[in-house]
Amino acid sequence: MCGIMNKDNCNKKIYLRLIIYIICVLILYPVMNNTPLFYEYNLFVKIFYIFLIIFILDTIIFDILTYISFIAFILFILITLFYRDNKIQNIEDPTYIIKWLKLIFTNKIVFYNLIGNIILYIPLGYYAKKILSYNIYKFLTILLIPILFESLQFILHIGIFDYIDIILNIIGALLGYLIIPVRGHKNE
Repeated sequence: MCGIMNKDNCNKKIYLRLIIYIICVLILYPVMNNTPLFYEYNLFVKIFYIFLIIFILDTIIFDILTYISFIAFILFILITLFYRDNKIQNIEDPTYIIKWLKLIFTNKIVFYNLIGNIILYIPLGYYAKKILSYNIYKFLTILLIPILFESLQFILHIGIFDYIDIILNIIGALLGYLIIPVRGHKNE
């Protein structure tokens, strides 16, 4: 991360980055605490979740620590999907998306669900482009990881298995692939 810097400068840079993360957590916590996503989490998970968001954004923006950041992203997804009450909810009307699209800007829950499912997977597109060498592996990663995590919700009876979420997650990953530039070499 620090390249050819001497050890003292490198440590200062790491400490400065950590202080910035803590300040960002303190700023973002009150904002994110009012979102429906956070209602189910305890204080530790909320702070850890925000820290992961900041770390993932930092590593993507500055193109550093890609593999560690990818693991943080997977952890972030796991917390998002699986740190909930063990509730299974059935979707009675599989065409609900048509109704939801009409409500997207008037209903907070609908907005957070639809937009959140897209935003949640944007980093996946970046990681596929940055880490993987062959286009077929990039495509399969963008396609299969959302399907895997959504299927795990069904298998483990946590959350809701929803084909619309899979589509929105894949759209998010494709957006990340298309809009986030990759600097440097693949396979750091």
